[in-house]
Amino acid sequence: MKRTKRTEKAANVEASVQDDKASGKRGVKVKGEPTKQPAVKPKKPKQIRVLFVCTGNTCRSPMAEQLFKKFLRKKKELSHFDVTSAGLFVDEGVKINANAEKALAALGVKPKPHLSRQLTESTAADVIICMTAGHKAAIETHPCVLTVGELTGGGDVPDPYGCDMDAYMAVAQYLEYACVDIYAAVSGRFPVTSGSRI
Repeated sequence: MKRTKRTEKAANVEASVQDDKASGKRGVKVKGEPTKQPAVKPKKPKQIRVLFVCTGNTCRSPMAEQLFKKFLRKKKELSHFDVTSAGLFVDEGVKINANAEKALAALGVKPKPHLSRQLTESTAADVIICMTAGHKAAIETHPCVLTVGELTGGGDVPDPYGCDMDAYMAVAQYLEYACVDIYAAVSGRFPVTSGSRI
């Protein structure tokens, strides 16, 4: 029997089917057909890690953390950042101060669960934002440490611990005001473009 191109192609298909049956594969691959490439998942953008630091991590730095998250959420850029907080001299596992929670609520922030944690050499951060110049002086090894006062020109963030509610509100309002300058400083060092860190 004379083999035509059509019968040769049919034979190739049959041979491919038999080979696949023998190897346990499913489906038919015709010779000359392009191989389907597996879908490549897009790479998850690397987040900019911003760490707020105060003394005990129960008042100022957790307020700054949650207010900055609110600011980023409003700009629809929260997914580009990993925002956390820590303290220099901490009793581990203490909840955020009740007056700090009330101050946040007054500024439209629903406080998230928070437990104080100690700043250590292994604490990961791209940028550390301190509440005072004294906090900054205590952190010697990190390459990028700033203070709220340096960024705003308004001086250190006072510690409201043990003070009345007015003191907590004043601190919360100052930190809310500082968010614009903090964002400008951080994004200036680590620009965010199309959802990715450069």
